[in-house]
Amino acid sequence: MEAVALLMCSGKFLGSLPDHYVESYWRLQTFKPLLPETFGYTTDIEIIARRDATSPRILAFMDIIDNLRVTKLPSRKIDLVADFKG
Repeated sequence: MEAVALLMCSGKFLGSLPDHYVESYWRLQTFKPLLPETFGYTTDIEIIARRDATSPRILAFMDIIDNLRVTKLPSRKIDLVADFKG
């Protein structure tokens, strides 16, 4: 992501970055959505563990992830373009 962001910051490239990457304050000022209805997309992330996993850490992690599960995907999909003046 850093490499893509760096290329975009040069002003010569367009790129796609995830929402969580651009949500920091300085990045929100630097990057702007570019036709999110056309170029936006979402991805699913899967977690795989052994069926017989008994490690307390693995079980705790799986519980945390289950509690964070999103039931409805957000409608906002973002492709970004760097906006630099100078």
